[in-house]
Amino acid sequence: MKNILKSISIVAMLLVALTGISTAHPSSVTATVQNNTTNNLGTVSVYVGTTPYYVSVPQQGTFNVTVPSTPTSVVINSYVVLQGQSGIVTLLSGVTVKVTLSGNIVVTDQQIVY
Repeated sequence: MKNILKSISIVAMLLVALTGISTAHPSSVTATVQNNTTNNLGTVSVYVGTTPYYVSVPQQGTFNVTVPSTPTSVVINSYVVLQGQSGIVTLLSGVTVKVTLSGNIVVTDQQIVY
């Protein structure tokens, strides 16, 4: 009888521990593309690993896409910007902008004039 109670106690503790672990990680996050320019960015690909998630960014404003975890990179008009970095992107219109990927937020914030 002691062994049965001990086994039940161990299983109960394991279930509680596993439940805590599974609820500790969100099933998805919102990646936000903040376009502070007046330019059409077109379709922005937000990557988590090798999987792309798409969001259309036709104008200035905030645009969201749901992804399973923190984005690893973003692609705008075939230009890749990695997590934690900034890059210069030339849009289809020929306008050049600065893009930064930090956490779940992609910011396009200035037109670069050469």
